[in-house]
Amino acid sequence: MDRLKGIFSALLIAFDKDGNIDEKGIRETVRHNIDKMKVDGLYVGGSTGENFMLPTEVKKRIFDIAMDECKGEIAMIA
Repeated sequence: MDRLKGIFSALLIAFDKDGNIDEKGIRETVRHNIDKMKVDGLYVGGSTGENFMLPTEVKKRIFDIAMDECKGEIAMIA
């Protein structure tokens, strides 16, 4: 539970003009939160409500991208 202390930010999800997830944008947002905002963790799928409208497989893909980009540097909540 020690990893669940500090500042956690809800991860905004980037989409392209066709409504598909934008992997590059997600990675950039993760890096910004870690490198510039110095968050201790990210809540993936808890930002502006889009999580409830996404299929489970897309949610899993977003979490996988975020986990890959953070490389264990911060805690993650799905």
